[in-house]
Amino acid sequence: MGPLHRVAGEAVRLVPGRPVRRPWPLQAELFRAVRLVVDTGIHHKRWTREQAIAYMHDKTGMGELEVTSEIERYIVMPAKPAPTRSAC
Repeated sequence: MGPLHRVAGEAVRLVPGRPVRRPWPLQAELFRAVRLVVDTGIHHKRWTREQAIAYMHDKTGMGELEVTSEIERYIVMPAKPAPTRSAC
């Protein structure tokens, strides 16, 4: 098991013999990261709607209708600055 697997396992608290919970904190982090990339791609790099949809669909695994809805919203409403996260 490599370092990435250990980190992911710790993040979702995998314990042998226990059912795996859905890794909601990791999914939320992934969604925020993808949103920033897509928003930058659309508004700075001039991605097409189709490029943005393909990127978000590939990286998040969300359904195509849901991704299309998100991308169309991002096109007309650029993201607000992402809140910073600080370690305590």
